[in-house]
This record gives sequence, C-alpha cells and structure tokens, in this order.
Amino acid sequence: VRRGSPLKPHVGFLSQAPVAEIGFEEKHGQRTCHLAEGGRHILSLSVDRPSGRPRQEQRNLVTYCVLENRLLKTVVRTGMSIERRRMRGATLALGDHEVSRELRRLEISARPIESRFAERMEAVLPAPSPC
Repeated sequence: VRRGSPLKPHVGFLSQAPVAEIGFEEKHGQRTCHLAEGGRHILSLSVDRPSGRPRQEQRNLVTYCVLENRLLKTVVRTGMSIERRRMRGATLALGDHEVSRELRRLEISARPIESRFAERMEAVLPAPSPC
C-alpha cells in the first residue's frame, strides 16, 4: 500500500497507509511471508508447501473496508496455480508493531479456516464501490 493513498487500512489502526517491507523464505517444507515496517516486525504467515500437482483456478474474492463511515466492497478477480486446499497447514505469528497489537485485540483464531498454497497468482485490484 502506498503512503498517501486515499484509502486508509480497513481495520482503522493508522491515519496513513503504511509502507511495509515484505520478505519470503522457504524452509522445513513451509513458505513464510514476513511483513515489517521500519524494521519492526508486524507479522509472519507460514503455509505448508503441499505435494501434488497444481491446478489452474479462477475466482472472485470479495473484500470489504470502511471509509468515512461507509461500507465499501471490492471484487478482486484472480487466477492462480493452486496446489492444495487444507483445513490446517498455516500459522500466523504477530510482532510488536502497532498493527500487530490491533490484530491481537481482534482476537484472531490461531486455527485457520482454510489454507491454500498458490505458487503463482494474478489479481486485478479495482477501486471499491459502495455496498
């Protein structure tokens, strides 16, 4: 997310959108995405790397955000090479950043509803529209 973007983060924890550092690592059969800002750890999301043959999938993902007390909806068109869907197989570790503290206050479950491993993904991110 670019600093100065007209859209604020949907959780409402910052007055301006952050500029975050994103890094990936592979080890012990997992791919981990690390998110940080200014060297401060926000979160790490690890997903098990499944075995099996990838399949092509296209679907619409729907996201919601609030801007100036109005609920907005975005339909994100995606195409991906997905290897597997699982009921488990992912972990989330929160850091010490303000965003991490806000996510803790939301009491996010440690058990994922579903995890997917997508080696490749494409997405069209349009502007949101009012609900």
